[in-house]
Amino acid sequence: MKAITIHLDESIVKIIEQRRGLKQRTVYIRDLINSHCLKVESAEFSGDPQETLMELSHLKNELENRNTRISDLQAHIKNLEQQIGFLTQDHVRISGQLDRLLMPSPQEIIKKNWWKFWK
Repeated sequence: MKAITIHLDESIVKIIEQRRGLKQRTVYIRDLINSHCLKVESAEFSGDPQETLMELSHLKNELENRNTRISDLQAHIKNLEQQIGFLTQDHVRISGQLDRLLMPSPQEIIKKNWWKFWK
């Protein structure tokens, strides 16, 4: 057997560690690669063009559905951004009104010395 060295993301290593159970890491990864190669090999040599065509049409439909969903989500994001702009403007307007409404009355503005606070 030949050895192969690969670098994996930390998240993939964690998933492998969780799923391998009591198997050795190398044995588990070798089994994964072997099973994947067998699946790819059997898919390549299945030989039935009708099945391949149906699978491709199914994948095309799935891709179109995803594209439609992405465009819907983009439209929703634009709508939310417009709402954020409106809410920001409204907040600025209300904050200005609040500052004006909370101003002290003319009697309170008159300067008094600290010992005359009860008058």
